[in-house]
Amino acid sequence: MKDLAVLDRSHEFENGQVHEDLVCIFLIDPSGVLQPRDELRKKIIAKLERKFSSLDHAWLKTAKFKFVVIYRGQEPSDKEKAAFRKLDFPVYLLTKQHEERTVIELMEKHRIGKTIKNTDIYKYARNAWSLEQNRGLGIPSGQGYRKVGFIKTHKIFEQAGDAAQGFINCIAHEIGHMGNITTHTSSGLMKYPVPMDIDITFADGDRNWFFGDLVRLKKLNPFRIVQIKPTIIREFEPAPSDSASLFFPPNLKHVDHFHLRKTPIPTDRTPTDVQEDKMTPEGMNPGFVDPASDEIIVDKTAGGLDTRFKALISQNYGTFKNEIRAALIDLTGKKLYAPDYAGWNSTVAVYGASSPKVLAIYAAFQLKRDLDRLAITGKITSRATLIRTFNERIRKARISPPPDVNETNFTFAENGTDPVSVNISDGLMAHIKNIHHPDLSNSAARHLIKAVGFGYIGSVTAQAGLWHRNRKGLWLGSSYDGGAGWSSSPVGGFGHNCNALALGTFFTLLAQGRLVEEPSSTQIKSILRGGSWIEIALLNEYQTQVRNGSISSVPDIEVFSKVGLLTQCTAWEEKGGKRKCKSRIATVRQDSALVKRGKVLFVLVVLTQGGASRSNVIERLSIDADRLIEEKNP
Repeated sequence: MKDLAVLDRSHEFENGQVHEDLVCIFLIDPSGVLQPRDELRKKIIAKLERKFSSLDHAWLKTAKFKFVVIYRGQEPSDKEKAAFRKLDFPVYLLTKQHEERTVIELMEKHRIGKTIKNTDIYKYARNAWSLEQNRGLGIPSGQGYRKVGFIKTHKIFEQAGDAAQGFINCIAHEIGHMGNITTHTSSGLMKYPVPMDIDITFADGDRNWFFGDLVRLKKLNPFRIVQIKPTIIREFEPAPSDSASLFFPPNLKHVDHFHLRKTPIPTDRTPTDVQEDKMTPEGMNPGFVDPASDEIIVDKTAGGLDTRFKALISQNYGTFKNEIRAALIDLTGKKLYAPDYAGWNSTVAVYGASSPKVLAIYAAFQLKRDLDRLAITGKITSRATLIRTFNERIRKARISPPPDVNETNFTFAENGTDPVSVNISDGLMAHIKNIHHPDLSNSAARHLIKAVGFGYIGSVTAQAGLWHRNRKGLWLGSSYDGGAGWSSSPVGGFGHNCNALALGTFFTLLAQGRLVEEPSSTQIKSILRGGSWIEIALLNEYQTQVRNGSISSVPDIEVFSKVGLLTQCTAWEEKGGKRKCKSRIATVRQDSALVKRGKVLFVLVVLTQGGASRSNVIERLSIDADRLIEEKNP
């Protein structure tokens, strides 16, 4: 804790080195509001520092972040304003005399960019500060690092019964916005208006989002950013070559995709805090990847899900355990946005058979949204202009093979005045739905992949975090049913790549409503309804329990899944002068499913090969996993 009259940076140095992980909250008091209130000032500084330092002791220690609150009783010079670091959070304590003009001037001197996330941030600031009911304003850093906050101190003195608590909550609220939490929630510190007389903290999802932005800031190279007017990456333009290198295969050509980002929130309230945002692997974190270390978060205690799941497979599936790759993710209740992950060889890459077809389905819905957004942001009222503009941007980004955007695959509603409205055509939707058909799946996948394009599917896959340079994941580099493959695919290995972790991530994001946005996720779920060996196994198990008298009725079970199967012919015969396969055996058998049964919700991925694919491993493990989830959620 620091109470300084000058911008003292001596605390940042040790043996001549700057502590890059020191997060400094600067309380700048140009009118000296708190200077004569010595006790109140010290209380605010101490409690505010304690609030941020206690957000998650274990995570902060692992990530090596330390919070310090510094008070400054005078306004910094213009040179100092321009020199704040990427982990600095300067907050101005202003009074009634400070109007919009003061806020705008301070933003300019802090070199805040003109546009953040496609929003005129100066226009937004003017409007927000002028609203009588607002107690403060937090300017987010967007893709850069420059940020600043403002507090209306007179509002707090007027409205708060406990002035210290009012200052702490309002300052923390605006720091949340400065940390790129750009929406309000219905509880916690990001509630609007924020409660002032009770000690509250960030909701879990908001806290995790704030932590993720700290990690982004820590890794950010500020010298790559234009200081006066930050570079804004516009939709469909190639992103920098070093962007998200862990998630992007080398030499992958990609474009920006936009979605309605849902801030992870506890499930005991309505998930309404969404905002349009550029999709990034970090923003698509399913909740079980540590944003600081990039490691999978698992509970390794004796009773932890990961410990018990590994013991279950090791002890009960000994004959086949080396032929199984699996993931079990508990999403029950509040775990929907804080999943409990368990894996068995879950990062081992295997041939994916039909499992990676989910990428083509997902990319088709993302393409529809990207087209809609281009029409709206570009105010494009003509179908022909929209197609031409889209194709030109795809060409500039060197996406190949490109999407086939035409009237066969999409419908374009135009009235000459409003932006064109885009929908997936009935014909393409039929192919999407037939991906789940036992006989038409490969043909449908061939048509869908050609329509969306390997290049576009790859771009969506990478930005959704479904492929990782070290952990690998889902990837489509080959078509089905004799369709042409991706000759320039940047990912080698199998033409249809998958692992249990990536499929588990996909179905977790689906459960959270985060694939494109909630309505698209709901549509994707309806397409993936049924056709699952996991579902059949669970229904058979509960029907058996009814017959045995263990339970009175079969519980309601909903399963959304994608199976994969590869067979090998073992006997041939001649029919009509043609050689045909007489009998086959499975060499690869896979099932990935989102399971909702009563109060429990979980994802189970079981990928088998060899002898395990020809046994009932999937069915047995489905029942065992269901029991384990039930025990973890009594």
